[in-house]
Amino acid sequence: MAAAWTSLSLRAPTRPLLRTNRPILDFLLPSFIQTRPPPRRQNATLTPSPSPTSYPPSAQKPQPGPVPKPLARLTPQKCAFLDSALRVNQAGELAATLIYTHQTPPITRSHPHLRTLMQHMHAQEAGHFATFNHMLAHHRIRPTAMYPVWSAAATLLGWGTGLMGREAAMACTEAVETEIGGHYNGQVRVLLGWVKEMEERGEEVGEEVRGLVEQLKRIRDEELEHLDEAVGEGAKEARPYQLLNRVIRSGCKGAIWISERNLAHTLLPQRPGPHYKRIHAETHATDSYQNLLFSLVLYRHEIGAYPLRLTIISHAFKENRFLNYHCKAIKWPLSRTTFVGIDPPEEVTSRAELDAGEAKAVDAWREDWYGVGDLLGMKRRKRGWGAWQVLHVERGQSADDNDFAYGDARAEKGLEQGIHDLLRYDGGGDGKTLFPGSLPWEEEPGVVGGSGDDASAPWGVNVNIVGEHR
Repeated sequence: MAAAWTSLSLRAPTRPLLRTNRPILDFLLPSFIQTRPPPRRQNATLTPSPSPTSYPPSAQKPQPGPVPKPLARLTPQKCAFLDSALRVNQAGELAATLIYTHQTPPITRSHPHLRTLMQHMHAQEAGHFATFNHMLAHHRIRPTAMYPVWSAAATLLGWGTGLMGREAAMACTEAVETEIGGHYNGQVRVLLGWVKEMEERGEEVGEEVRGLVEQLKRIRDEELEHLDEAVGEGAKEARPYQLLNRVIRSGCKGAIWISERNLAHTLLPQRPGPHYKRIHAETHATDSYQNLLFSLVLYRHEIGAYPLRLTIISHAFKENRFLNYHCKAIKWPLSRTTFVGIDPPEEVTSRAELDAGEAKAVDAWREDWYGVGDLLGMKRRKRGWGAWQVLHVERGQSADDNDFAYGDARAEKGLEQGIHDLLRYDGGGDGKTLFPGSLPWEEEPGVVGGSGDDASAPWGVNVNIVGEHR
């Protein structure tokens, strides 16, 4: 994870390019080089020529620059610790976001003065969740397989304590933030210990490690701020306070313990075969169309076939966009598609505001099915998309992998010609002409591109879009 940056400073030379203490014999030089004799000065005094190792009195002998420190490298054990820590943090922030999402409606209806506080805490938790989502995708860390279980538990806990009243909701916040704050504090102590060891060994600590420490400190402080707010709003007045506190804190400790070890991959039944790692992060997409198409291509790389069914998890207000434009553009059958929509609570973003923003997006996609026109294409470029990144998608490489093996990507990864053409298709002359080529999922599902039992297995793919751009 450690990274270091080197800056170079280019300066004009301060000494003449040709400098010698010996006479210049211009008849030995090419004719196009002209030399000038030194100007005559009256009353000049002769001084001995300095030796090659001497320096004028006004000049100082150049000193060697500081020797750069070697960059500290993380051991496999430290990398494993960070994988575990970031996986737990992401799961915890998912749970916190869902708790606040489902507590907010009943609490703000009965206590309108808490609307600002609930919105503030929800917004911070959503920001924490987005931060760890980015880290997991960037470092290609597999999320916990207990994702659905934690989501259901957090939703139930949020609704239950919200309906029990203000005091129970605040007691829930106090219990959760007590465990989470202590958990983050432990991670910060470990990382600071690493930094101290590296510095004592004379090694350069990478900016990424230092940045992670600062991020964890900031998030820890915001979580403890939520704890203080909850206590101030009557958390200890909940009935029964002790029972709520113990049950919720015990649940948090258990969830952290399981997620740290990712035990679900050993406790839950797994399908046999080589495809043990069932969760993969697609890191190239810059809009919802690319989220859909690139996830199918990544699935093809990892599994060897295309899925029988497709489950799209996104904001509910984007259902029309996905089903009527994106699925249609890539000719994916709606009969094999399930859409799961989850909108932010009304107290965070009003439905009218969501609908107005989505209406503009749908208007753009209606005229530009493949997102390559002036408006949508410009948005992609602003988000970092370049045409060369198609090579990454075709080869199944990560977004940070610049090791191109130029050649025939079809021979390397076995993608069908139709997929290569679709990745480069521009929608025809009007931007909304349906892709004319044939695509693998138009044939018998689950078989194309694979062989044997694994290829025809009825597996599905989840396209989980979190924080996707509008």
